[in-house]
Amino acid sequence: MVRDGKPTGFFYLDHRTVDGKHAIITDTHVTPASVHDSVPYLPRLDHQCQRFGLDPVGVGLDAGYFTAAICHGLEERGLYGVIGYRRPSKLKGYLPKRAFTMTRQPTPISAQRPSR
Repeated sequence: MVRDGKPTGFFYLDHRTVDGKHAIITDTHVTPASVHDSVPYLPRLDHQCQRFGLDPVGVGLDAGYFTAAICHGLEERGLYGVIGYRRPSKLKGYLPKRAFTMTRQPTPISAQRPSR
């Protein structure tokens, strides 16, 4: 893994697919940690549909799967995709955008435009 705050070494990721209607894990796939989350998704989805005879209407994915390849693959398969969004990280010591509020200051009378 090559991310801040993560240990160094050889690691793996497991990718699980869950049937949302019945809460059953339908697939587990293991990849090296150097493989991006979105790479094995579409082939695994096709594998499950073929093996179990599934005919999904839509899929729900987290923000790590929001790539052009995944969006294109879902469109090709005629699937409705609901994909989470990423919250941009803030710099240490700065306020996040959601914590900032702007209050409008009253305009002094001398600065107002004369009426015609």
